[in-house]
Amino acid sequence: LAGTSLEPLLILPPEPGHAFPPTISSVAVSPGRGRVAVAASDGKLRILEPAEEGRAAPHRSFDVSAVQVCRFLDDGRLLLGEMTGELALLDLEEGRELYRRQLEYDPVYDLAVSPGGDRVAVAFRSSRIQILEAESGEMVRALEGHRDSVYDVAWLGEDALVSGSKDKRVLFWDLDAVASTPR
Repeated sequence: LAGTSLEPLLILPPEPGHAFPPTISSVAVSPGRGRVAVAASDGKLRILEPAEEGRAAPHRSFDVSAVQVCRFLDDGRLLLGEMTGELALLDLEEGRELYRRQLEYDPVYDLAVSPGGDRVAVAFRSSRIQILEAESGEMVRALEGHRDSVYDVAWLGEDALVSGSKDKRVLFWDLDAVASTPR
């Protein structure tokens, strides 16, 4: 998606009967860099694609619930982490959910797809992190070590994670370790 940093790709107008436009909760770029997903507080997920003259054009819009964070699994599938503690995988081409899993009842704060694309790390307000199979949403393991909300998680290769929390700590997780205790 070409353009200068001062050219908006999308401007959300206020909904009828509202004074202010919806807020944007998450933005994700597809691995092939051809799509941008924008989740907003109005319950809409907008998918933007390149258009002529280096601008983005709305490709498709989906009605979704309270999405906190979205991340592309690949160019055609998008993971949605919700305020309800649910994780969903959306097929953008067919316009349908491939699965929806209730992981916790606390909000999903962050999602990170492993470098190989087969697992996803999910961070929660509850202070926990879950590692899931990306294709099915089935839990592989839970990681506990933070003392407050986990705001961010990132992969450091296929078998290691780093996470940051409201507890003012950054933890390193070696997933090959037997107990997966943080260092």
